[in-house]
Amino acid sequence: MRFFETIKRIFGFGSSKSPKQSGLVPRDDYAYNEMKKEEEKKMDKILDKIAGKGIDSLTQREKSFLDSKSKHP
Repeated sequence: MRFFETIKRIFGFGSSKSPKQSGLVPRDDYAYNEMKKEEEKKMDKILDKIAGKGIDSLTQREKSFLDSKSKHP
């Protein structure tokens, strides 16, 4: 059973994580664009939360995400 799981992982089958979440570099433009769209949606959600409830309402994970994006445009 492990053999097939290893093969799946090597070839990227069955992975529900986005390339960014799994630490992988996108394989092609489509994957890269999808990753950027997801990051943009996440950023929009965080900014809406700040606008509605203030920056103190953010979780540590949301603050870390903002921090990482401010360092790497």
